[in-house]
Amino acid sequence: MLRTAIQRPAALVRTQVKNLSTAAPTVRYFDDLEIKDGVAIVRINGPGKMNTISQGMQKESEALFREKILPNKDIKAVVFISSKPDNFIAGADIDMLKSFEDKSQLKGLTMKGHEFFNEVKKSKLPFVAAINGAALGGGLEWALYCDYRIATTDKKTVLGLPEVKLGLLP
Repeated sequence: MLRTAIQRPAALVRTQVKNLSTAAPTVRYFDDLEIKDGVAIVRINGPGKMNTISQGMQKESEALFREKILPNKDIKAVVFISSKPDNFIAGADIDMLKSFEDKSQLKGLTMKGHEFFNEVKKSKLPFVAAINGAALGGGLEWALYCDYRIATTDKKTVLGLPEVKLGLLP
């Protein structure tokens, strides 16, 4: 079996190992924090083809900020960049929104997000959104909370608030 495992592509081996685990898989929305010359590079890498904002992403971003960025006095600035080639953050996770039973859940999630970004602002660290690809809805709002935004000229780079077409205000 070991010989077969060595000969198989790494992705298949990882799948087999995951299947042996009894623990629930951990979904991550960010790659490991990288710090270069005092700049924390936060790579957004949610599950699936597109980065979307979900309750899980919100929880992980809060933990990342409070447990790894804020206490580290060597960090002088933070850059958000996507690990996905064609999108920054494409807005809210639609499946999550559909699962809400009433508007109060959405309002609570939104308010919690605003409170978190207000906490981020109080840190006095400069935040930069490095945008390549779609930054839509909550993804654009994420970028707007940053002190600076840098966007590529790629035709896939689109900034917008599509929720206004549904009568929702950001």
